[in-house]
Amino acid sequence: MPKNFFSLYAYQFTLGDFNYLSSETLLNIILGAADESTSHYFNAERTVNEIFENEVFHGKHFANILKREKLNDFLQQYIFNFNNTADRASILSYMKAPSILYTYPRKMAIKDKQKITEVSIIEVTTLFSKTRGFEVIRERVVLKSPMFMNKNN
Repeated sequence: MPKNFFSLYAYQFTLGDFNYLSSETLLNIILGAADESTSHYFNAERTVNEIFENEVFHGKHFANILKREKLNDFLQQYIFNFNNTADRASILSYMKAPSILYTYPRKMAIKDKQKITEVSIIEVTTLFSKTRGFEVIRERVVLKSPMFMNKNN
């Protein structure tokens, strides 16, 4: 589905802390903000391997099964409602979050009768360094959920 599918929730998803979806240790960094020791670590130029090694030893486990289940329940209900709406255009399609945190196109790329059968959430880790600039250093699926087609599943 296109990035704008959850545009009504874009602000919450952008500011949200989804560390609880990953079972791996993670550095406690949200939107570039970190605690003092993590911030101090990044004062020096680091290789990607050094960063990942540091994350294994100094990262924390944030996994939370209850939060994960609640997010999955939300996704199931949201997608179920979308899949079972005859007319895709509604008043809600015109209510958008402010365009301050994202710049992607907002056109719906899902054809009229298509149904969503699966949702994957991809964790993207980025890094900005003085020598290499901005780069994506990791992408991994942290939630893959088949969507139920009826309420009884």
